[in-house]
Amino acid sequence: MRALVVHQHGPLENLRLETFPDPKPGPEDVLVEVHAASVNFPDLLVIGGTYQILPAVPFVPGKDLAGIVAAVGANVSSVNPGDRVMAQIEYGAFAERVAVPSRSCYRMPGSMSFAEGAAMGLTYLTAHFALLERGGLKAGETVLVTGAAGGVGLATVQLAKALGAIVIAAVSSE
Repeated sequence: MRALVVHQHGPLENLRLETFPDPKPGPEDVLVEVHAASVNFPDLLVIGGTYQILPAVPFVPGKDLAGIVAAVGANVSSVNPGDRVMAQIEYGAFAERVAVPSRSCYRMPGSMSFAEGAAMGLTYLTAHFALLERGGLKAGETVLVTGAAGGVGLATVQLAKALGAIVIAAVSSE
């Protein structure tokens, strides 16, 4: 299969599009044909070698993906071949296929595009955690969202509004 591969941590120019071994799913895994993968700040840190969790080289980076289930492990009952799914993993999304732990794989609604599914994981989970777990946001409160034009910022604006907050969005330029 084709994949973006890191052989040496460093700048993005170190990534190579090449043939990489097909993943072998285990009994708790889902094999996904990747249709979209998002690029997030932690992906850049992993590629650069500065993230807290670094796989051994060579490896395929990428934490968020969406695609179609190609196969499931013997112990998987949460999804079936042919299902449209999104998943969050530590690395491996920048490939044509990836084996994903079933606990990290979620069915997508038919109205959601693969690009939307791939873009949701890290950004919306981070926004949700910040607003509710750390901030304790309640309806009617006012939230200042800095960096509101980026992925996490846009997700924070949307979630805060959906939760009934008054949102003030700040960006660095027009």
